[in-house]
Amino acid sequence: MDEKQARIVERLLKKLSALRATLSDDERMVLDHLIVGEQAPAQDEVQAHVLKPAKVGAKTPGQDEVRAHALNPAKVGAKTPAQDEVRAHVLKPAKVGAKTPGQDEVRAHVLKPAKVGAKTPGQDEVRAHALNPAKVGAKTPAQDEVRAHMAQPGGADSKVQWVSTFHVFFDPEKEEYRYI
Repeated sequence: MDEKQARIVERLLKKLSALRATLSDDERMVLDHLIVGEQAPAQDEVQAHVLKPAKVGAKTPGQDEVRAHALNPAKVGAKTPAQDEVRAHVLKPAKVGAKTPGQDEVRAHVLKPAKVGAKTPGQDEVRAHALNPAKVGAKTPAQDEVRAHMAQPGGADSKVQWVSTFHVFFDPEKEEYRYI
């Protein structure tokens, strides 16, 4: 999103925040649902999740309670995994200059937990869904061809070209809409 688009979004969210301040609780809930896309938590629910500092004179937990919450190091005599098993679990750093995927591509690759009792697909079905790397020397599409496939809410003749790369949320502390 360029600077002009950012300023437009900020002005719009400021106006919506001012409008929200004039609405009843029920109307605010509807507006939040329209703008954020989900029901905003009630103020008392937000306050329930706030961490409060310990009170002066609060009871210090006993040593046995502290020990019960401690992280224990590996037991003496625990089996050390073989080197090949350790190597198999190592994360390799990304290549220098590697392209960072967009948020929508990351969301598309998120694994959802399988349902209990779900059928495991056959190997041929797995192979059919495999992603094949692009061929070396494959033609990269021209920028105008890429732009033609992007959604434009304002239409093709719009003066401002939009690509939604931000997420709107309501900040209950400042009582205004914000975006990431």
